[in-house]
Amino acid sequence: MDLLLREEVKNEDNLYFFVLEGSMLEAYLRKNVKEKNIITLRQTSNTEVPATTFDEMIHLTDFTSVLKKNRISHFVLPHSVAPAYEEWARENSVRLIEPPFEIANLLEDKVKFNQFLFENNIPSPLSIPRRMSYR
Repeated sequence: MDLLLREEVKNEDNLYFFVLEGSMLEAYLRKNVKEKNIITLRQTSNTEVPATTFDEMIHLTDFTSVLKKNRISHFVLPHSVAPAYEEWARENSVRLIEPPFEIANLLEDKVKFNQFLFENNIPSPLSIPRRMSYR
């Protein structure tokens, strides 16, 4: 799977994808990413709504303990770092890395991101139609 910042990635073996166990995204990653680079999370709350945001991932899953167990010290966010996340990171000895402004905008803009995937022939999750025309 091509990465958005490939030229800055020195060793892809040190990049991990976090995903909720049993989710559609897990099935997608298992088809497109090396097994050793996938780390599954378990929802720890009793809520029926799956954790989808970073805030929910911190509070509703075993994310923090999984980071520690796997000795992961850096985490790339798809958006700007909020003060609450900075506090969580300090408390857990994790360095949060935010993308440059242009890439953050690409990741947050669903239409532009889907167009980017389509134009670069990058596989997309089932929820995104593969045969879209953006012209």
